[in-house]
Amino acid sequence: MQSVINKFSFPPSHKSSKAHSPTNSKQKAHSLQRFTILDASPVSCRGITALFSLLMFAALAALMTFNHAIDNTLIAILITHTLGLIIPLLLIRLQQLNAARYALLSVFTSYSCWFALYLGGASNFHFGLLICASASLLLFSSQERNHTLVLISILLVLFLTLEFAAVKPTVNDSALLIALLAKYNIITTIVALWLLTTIMMHNKLCIEGTLREELIKANSLLMNLLPTELAEKLMNNHAPVTQHFANTTILFADIESFTTLSQDYSDEQILGFLHEVFTCFDNICRAYDLEKIKTIGDEYMAVCGVSQPVVNHAKQTCLCSLALHTAFQNISHHHQINIGLRIGINSGDVIAGVIGSYKPHFDVWGNTVNLASRMEQHSSRNKIRVSQHTHELVAEDFSFESCDQINVKGIGSTKSYILQGLKTHDSTRY
Repeated sequence: MQSVINKFSFPPSHKSSKAHSPTNSKQKAHSLQRFTILDASPVSCRGITALFSLLMFAALAALMTFNHAIDNTLIAILITHTLGLIIPLLLIRLQQLNAARYALLSVFTSYSCWFALYLGGASNFHFGLLICASASLLLFSSQERNHTLVLISILLVLFLTLEFAAVKPTVNDSALLIALLAKYNIITTIVALWLLTTIMMHNKLCIEGTLREELIKANSLLMNLLPTELAEKLMNNHAPVTQHFANTTILFADIESFTTLSQDYSDEQILGFLHEVFTCFDNICRAYDLEKIKTIGDEYMAVCGVSQPVVNHAKQTCLCSLALHTAFQNISHHHQINIGLRIGINSGDVIAGVIGSYKPHFDVWGNTVNLASRMEQHSSRNKIRVSQHTHELVAEDFSFESCDQINVKGIGSTKSYILQGLKTHDSTRY
């Protein structure tokens, strides 16, 4: 037992600043933002701008090979739209992401419509509207689905209008050029749609991976808060989740005269001391197979035999109480604080589980719990009071001081004992 005390008596005294530090908060905020607008980030906007630029430069190269069949107006329109893609990049730099997305779609939509009208529907330039519609799914997040649906509907209406309007080209002797551009636009549309679909699939996998990670974290947290069997029931939506446990031992520990510390110590010092004490208690309880239930102010509650069946649950709890008592004295002496610890123990059956739907909390109920609480209340400074039932289970292993009958509220007169220590120096857990 002394090895357990030495291991857990002096954990580093620190506040939980790591969990609430500004850096960690920023990281969480960044992770949340990345998760919620993964498909609407500036990176995606720049990438689609690069894609549109590539398509326009490729069209410009194709047109330049037939410069005898086209006029300078067409080239000027193409160059103007290509340069127009600088506008979204500038807006992104100015952190105007929403305006950048609309500007990007407007430029490429204008480009597709102008060339479809100038070179005719047979040139298939209006297929660029399909690319715009697909890009909208990447540029706008799922929270903006109404905007996305409206934009896609407008683009599809424009596409169908140009497809069935039988627009004739305004360029003379351009049959070969139109045929070449038609094939070019079909190929580039297929490649662009494949690329955009690949990106969307990648984003979907990223989101699913993030959801899996968060689900694992949530399940892990639930497993830490609840016994495994109850946690599995709760994850399967079985509510309320309660279970009867026949062989358990309840421990209550309360710091005596804790409220008087406020006269000599600041709130930060008191909370730091309490954090150190309860962190040490948590480690010791885990070492002796006890499950921490809750803390209420300066009171600590734990149970043995709920998380997993423990044959010698009463002995483990008594050993744990001795370790808690020694560890508390060490920490109090280290901080030069003159206060005591009262501990009460009782064994019996309990009902344990989670009830309610708002901020669910694992707890235990029953007369066994009530009597354990009364044992702690009737205990005195630096004493461990156990009930008669617990005494019967561990009488062969520990030495006790017999006490007079005490009148317990709601229960009546009952026998109790003061735990003094092991009968031998053997603290082996078995």
